[in-house]
Amino acid sequence: ERAAHQPQGMAPPSTPASPMRASRCSAGRLAVYHATPARAVAATTISTSVYLAQRQTEPEKQRRYFEMIETRVWQLNRLIDQLHMMAKLDSSTDLGSTSLQVNQIIENVKLNLDNQATAKQIHITLNLQPQLPAIQAHYEYIHHAIENLLENAILYTSENGTITIRTF
Repeated sequence: ERAAHQPQGMAPPSTPASPMRASRCSAGRLAVYHATPARAVAATTISTSVYLAQRQTEPEKQRRYFEMIETRVWQLNRLIDQLHMMAKLDSSTDLGSTSLQVNQIIENVKLNLDNQATAKQIHITLNLQPQLPAIQAHYEYIHHAIENLLENAILYTSENGTITIRTF
């Protein structure tokens, strides 16, 4: 019998109790299983917001519904991107690493997310040690990881707060 929270047509992933069972439970499958309810909630929110926005006569209320729709679509896109990344990581043995400068990646991510921080009146401070040695990694994966960290910091930092990123 299917559990109440289990998505229909999808068997729950095995819970790794040992290293042997862990190899049978892929991170991608686990992520998809747990993301399905989030996708359903976001889709329902979008549908409801569209329905309510279409019936609004007050422009301000209609604008708020459309902003909610825009936020949910952005969240769904981010979820899809993260699932795609997990599937690539889960199936790839060669990540194609190259020599990278972490400080440069951090500066690029900060530049990309400055508008989000500014919207919450958050100041991002970089304290980057010059002359850091290069690292061997895949650019897309490192960029994505740093971007996720900074997005979460912006999300959970209070208005007028400061986020400091330091390398050493």
